[in-house]
Amino acid sequence: MLIDLLNSSNYIMVNMDAIHTFGLNTAVYCSALLNIYKKAVTKNKLYNETYFKIDREYIKKQTSLEIEEQLKCDINLRKVNIIKQ
Repeated sequence: MLIDLLNSSNYIMVNMDAIHTFGLNTAVYCSALLNIYKKAVTKNKLYNETYFKIDREYIKKQTSLEIEEQLKCDINLRKVNIIKQ
């Protein structure tokens, strides 16, 4: 429905400095990862108290970033040590 397009529960927050530093796609992807990380911590789903499993289809649904673009974002975030493989 049209109302769902404007519903605030479907918003994602993206840091403007991250957009300027990494580009829009990587900033959006990073925001999605941080949201997933918070949920993983809350649900006690971290591996080795640090890592969590990424569901690329879920991220695609949340951000519209195709898997290939997500992998490019991974490379960008690894370069600055925000994520590890």
